[in-house]
Amino acid sequence: MAETMNALDLLARDHREVEDLFTQYEATTDTERKTEIAHQVVHDLAVHGEIEELRFYPRLREVLDNGDALADEAIEEHLAIKNTLNDLDSMTAEDDGFDDRMRELMAEVRHHVQEEEGELFTGLRQALDEEELQTLGEKLERARSMVPTRPHPGAPTSPGAKAAASPPVALIDRIRDAIRNAGD
Repeated sequence: MAETMNALDLLARDHREVEDLFTQYEATTDTERKTEIAHQVVHDLAVHGEIEELRFYPRLREVLDNGDALADEAIEEHLAIKNTLNDLDSMTAEDDGFDDRMRELMAEVRHHVQEEEGELFTGLRQALDEEELQTLGEKLERARSMVPTRPHPGAPTSPGAKAAASPPVALIDRIRDAIRNAGD
């Protein structure tokens, strides 16, 4: 079994993967490819945001003096991102406004990543030792299999409510993903 990354490396890897998808999106004019990329971004960011809200932000709240404020701000940014993802999830690149929504998403995510990798990652790197970051990385990785794969802007953001609601919603999302993928 491959060794799990520490939490900060794992989240940064997710950020790089989404940025790579953004770069691919910006480089193509093919509408079918743009739609495929956007739907992959929707999936990847939905899962990423869910694992952060379920495992990462609660730990941030526990260990940083300003953790509550930082987590609240990040969750607020997630809501804006989820709303944009939700719009893109039901669109194709042939729809009016698709490119505008995708550019809006890119700006939102790039801003969020810059803040997260700056202030949040720096604070956690100082507050947690490598073993604690490794344990948190393992929890994040395990959470991937139980969280929804689509954006749900109206879903609860508290860890307890999210843990209870995630498994049935994730099952429905995975069925929807299989149907979409069969069509592609």
